[in-house]
Amino acid sequence: MEKFQHTFGRLLAAAAFVGGAVASAPSSGLTITVNGSCTASVSGGNVTINCDTSSGTTCSVSPSSQTIGSNGGTISLLASNCGSGSWTSNRSGAPGGTGTSYSDTIPSSTSGGTYTYTFTGTGGSDSATVTQTAGTSNPPPQTGSISCSSVPGISNTIVIPVSWETTIGTGFSTSKAGGFAPGTASVFVVQVPAGASSHGTQGSFRISPSNANGYNTRILSVSDSPCDYSRSLGTASVVQGQDVRVYFTVGGHATDRYGRAITSIADLTPGKKYYFTVVNQYSVGGANSCTSSTCDINYGLTPGT
Repeated sequence: MEKFQHTFGRLLAAAAFVGGAVASAPSSGLTITVNGSCTASVSGGNVTINCDTSSGTTCSVSPSSQTIGSNGGTISLLASNCGSGSWTSNRSGAPGGTGTSYSDTIPSSTSGGTYTYTFTGTGGSDSATVTQTAGTSNPPPQTGSISCSSVPGISNTIVIPVSWETTIGTGFSTSKAGGFAPGTASVFVVQVPAGASSHGTQGSFRISPSNANGYNTRILSVSDSPCDYSRSLGTASVVQGQDVRVYFTVGGHATDRYGRAITSIADLTPGKKYYFTVVNQYSVGGANSCTSSTCDINYGLTPGT
């Protein structure tokens, strides 16, 4: 949108502009506001202005559609070429917002649903949809071919999908996926959303004992391959303890006070799948640390912001 002034009188005959460019300097009077590419013509005492807005950019919200699991998670949206405005949604409890970027944390749901998010701005409006699949708040293990039998002492593997944001301590436990028995590996599968970024801050995946039997030593790793304890994503991509978390960034390593990349912390790639693998052992392939029939753990994922 451009504003320009014209002096009426004899200067009208000399005033002509194309695409918002003024031929003579304004000295007083009327402000004319136009949109897009414009031309003007002078005939007698009349000035005719023609504006073509067909080539202008269109207001849009992206991504236009996305799907999350029944466990819920955080979605992010971006309004482009819409000017200033605000967000609304048909999801009960969804926050409002006035910036062009928007996020909403959708809770777990057994029934699922489709939610619409609309940005209404000075330059237009557009909507996006988010579909949440139906299911239980704690899904059973995935079926598939993942096996950690290559790790000495492991004879069984449970595979659990985890939403991008899962709050630990809210019922997410290996006890609902068959139990974390001795000789078992738990592989948590996480799909990093496309376009996600931690902006140099650190997110984490945490495990903690589900009950009194769970207070034992275990080893947790993050990798782009299941059952991988090679520290391929950094020296800090494998941790050990009873209540521990492994840290990561998304879309770029964090930096230290001198601006150097902290490569010891795993950096995850947006749109890619990663695996958090846990075994109840004192060392990888070493002695079993679970002295009960099951040593279950709670789990949760907190993405960086």
